[in-house]
Amino acid sequence: MATLRFTVLPARKTSKGTFFIYLTITHKRDVRYISTGYEIDDLYQFDKGNVVCRKDAKLMNQRLAYVLSEYREKLNEIGDLDRYTCSQIKEILEGKHKRESNF
Repeated sequence: MATLRFTVLPARKTSKGTFFIYLTITHKRDVRYISTGYEIDDLYQFDKGNVVCRKDAKLMNQRLAYVLSEYREKLNEIGDLDRYTCSQIKEILEGKHKRESNF
């Protein structure tokens, strides 16, 4: 069973001093990250998968919720997740990998 959630990686600070919010894919004890394109100014602005302490936190959380729903929809379309590795699931979700057909 693959799980999706948001995270910020403190080690991946941008040259501007901001932090990107990543979609974390966990499957078979393996983890992969997809960049959402959203960023925060400091680590304290992110708590348990939500943006906090920002004027635009509500709007940003709504946008992130939409992104998460889109990826969950794609994940639900994948049949028999156990056939795939975490890397392959990431590629499928990003549209870089073709799923194997059952024919």
